Amino acid sequence: MPRNPLISEVLYLSGDIEKWGSGLRRISQECKAVNVKVEFNSIKSGFMVSFHRSDLSGKNISSKNIEGLNEGLNEGLKTLLAQINAYPGIMAKKLSLKLQRRPIKTIERQIKYLTDKGFIERKGSRKTGGYYRIEIL
Repeated sequence: MPRNPLISEVLYLSGDIEKWGSGLRRISQECKAVNVKVEFNSIKSGFMVSFHRSDLSGKNISSKNIEGLNEGLNEGLKTLLAQINAYPGIMAKKLSLKLQRRPIKTIERQIKYLTDKGFIERKGSRKTGGYYRIEIL
């Protein structure tokens, strides 16, 4: 049952939704298919959907393991992201060495892209800080 039938009808007639009442079921089915734990909780203003991805906490994650979460990233970005995940707190200069001396300018450009997209974050001071994968709970 839609919470607001008038809004639901307008969205249906405009073609923005196919039908109402199937979204949470489809989310649950898709998460089960890719082995991601999902919880649905009622809260005061509606409901909350929580995704739990335990495979992101491993130290030896490879670009193949994170590929499903990173659709749209090219191989260079995937390998950079895998290195950041394997070595939390790594600096750009060390990333350049680990990635077969990939130019520092390329590393900086890729780091900016991953930061802007919400995959990684920088923690610490300018001299001693490094990059970390943003954990998705």
